[in-house]
Amino acid sequence: MDLKVNKCCCMNLRTAGLLIAWLHLLIIIIVSCTVINRIIFLDKNPPPPPKFAVFRPIVSAITREIINLVIYLFNATLTSLLLFGIYKKKHLMMLPYIILNGLSVLLMVPYLGQLFITALYSDNSDIFEIIMGALLCAALFGLMAYCWIVIYSLYHKIRDSINKPMSRQFEI
Repeated sequence: MDLKVNKCCCMNLRTAGLLIAWLHLLIIIIVSCTVINRIIFLDKNPPPPPKFAVFRPIVSAITREIINLVIYLFNATLTSLLLFGIYKKKHLMMLPYIILNGLSVLLMVPYLGQLFITALYSDNSDIFEIIMGALLCAALFGLMAYCWIVIYSLYHKIRDSINKPMSRQFEI
């Protein structure tokens, strides 16, 4: 099965790849700013205690937010490598983004399954919110998978254009 496309939304692959990478980087910056905001104001507004004693948090809320920030900064580094690889036509710079983003797309499948199973066994009071959240996650999963296929196709296009021998020899 070939997971390659030639165009994305009537754009060539390079333009679509740049658009996807810049939007991804913009989303990471916005979410990182909100995480930093939560870290700063966490002492003034502590999180509410859990409903059930069984679900006590293992790590503190501030530690969880710092871990989230580190993950977002790592993701920003990967997206910057992707942008550099697209601009300079270096396919090996795109490879870390493709591998790790592909893994995150694959790991979203069990998460979606868990959301739908939770919706089946939940109370009637919050089943609508869980189903809507699961459907939103499923739509985002489809979008993430398509964006990954576009970046993967661009990677192969850049790799093949670099490794292709010249079709015509120049005579001196």
